[in-house]
Amino acid sequence: MAIIDIILITFNRPNYLDKAIKSILAQSFRNFNLIIFDNGSDIETYEVIKSFKDKRITIVRNEINSSEFLNEAFNYVNCKYFMITHDDDEMGSDFLRNQINVLELKNDIDLLACRINLIDENSNDLNKIRPRIFYDKLWAKGDYINKYFFLGNIIPCPTIIFKSEFLKKHSLKYNFDAGPAADLYLLFEANLKGVLAISKKPLYNYRIHSNQHSELNRVSLEFMVKSEIINLLNTNNMGNLVAKYNSASNGIILNILFEGLITKRFSLSIFKKNIKSLLSNYNLKIDRYTVYWSIIGLFRGIKNFIKK
Repeated sequence: MAIIDIILITFNRPNYLDKAIKSILAQSFRNFNLIIFDNGSDIETYEVIKSFKDKRITIVRNEINSSEFLNEAFNYVNCKYFMITHDDDEMGSDFLRNQINVLELKNDIDLLACRINLIDENSNDLNKIRPRIFYDKLWAKGDYINKYFFLGNIIPCPTIIFKSEFLKKHSLKYNFDAGPAADLYLLFEANLKGVLAISKKPLYNYRIHSNQHSELNRVSLEFMVKSEIINLLNTNNMGNLVAKYNSASNGIILNILFEGLITKRFSLSIFKKNIKSLLSNYNLKIDRYTVYWSIIGLFRGIKNFIKK
């Protein structure tokens, strides 16, 4: 009997998808359902999916590509555990076994992630493990949000396994008003309701490639999610965190802008345009958050510029 429903979201990445499916089917833990959400892909992607003959696989296909289609995944919360993962990554063979064992032993954890091992477009190991933590971490209600101000989002979202009971109790799903960073919004919302944790073991191979949305326009993502998270905090009577979050978010944007300017990914005009937006719309000021993140951005920019 299946213990976990795995939702694999895909859109026109047939080569990566083939590897992603194989890595799931090769798991040492076998009691799962794999529901592949094909979000309006072309026929080549569909043929890759159909080439796998495994009774655990279900195909759900949307005729057009739509972000809202992804929320239908939450209608498949039927087993004890639930996860939504990516079509361009690969699970380590013991990912499910390790993570489910932890959840079975730790009744207080509502969602569990793990560290990731970075791989390139050809699945070569880049010898980089993220985030840089050295022991298992657990955050009680609200704690992860407070840590975010100086750490940013250190939970790799495609590694998250939810307890289904927790998802159903709080009717959690993506808020696409937050834009492509809806997964970050979901993490904040989950931490207002429950306990988050991450395993130190790097059990999931996260692919770095040129077509990742999170790398194409990270500044835009941060601007889009900012107002929604501020509304979320206010709605949950966490107004005391709004100013801190806004300032930390400003700092994270500065981090990206400084690094991009130094490495010449951003022009000076784009840099100035975004600084102006922060000043006029988001009360940009010099404080510990903006200074901290700016220094990190400058350091990363110089380091990456030298590497070139």
